[in-house]
Amino acid sequence: QAQFNLGLCCEKGQGLLPDPVAAAQWYRRSAGQGDVHAQVNLAACLAKGRGVERDVVEAYAWYNLAAAGGDAQARAARAALQQLMTAEQVAEGQRRATALAAPTNPPAAPVK
Repeated sequence: QAQFNLGLCCEKGQGLLPDPVAAAQWYRRSAGQGDVHAQVNLAACLAKGRGVERDVVEAYAWYNLAAAGGDAQARAARAALQQLMTAEQVAEGQRRATALAAPTNPPAAPVK
């Protein structure tokens, strides 16, 4: 939650100068830890090229994760973005979302 809040402060310029690059970095850190609100904000940054290079496929992947987490705003934004994408881009976005959702540390093998 703290990383998401730092992202908001950087994006909105609350207590510091607006810094969209730092905002996207903080959102990415928080989104990677499963924060649905950060996933939505990171996806918006990616979709608009705000603080990061515009990447609609990566934005779709993050919206997809947030939508799977129950976020209605993410579902609506994903649907709108999908209208601008090719079928191949959507398929790649789905693949990336699956990869992002996969645990980074597989369970340890049982000790014998």
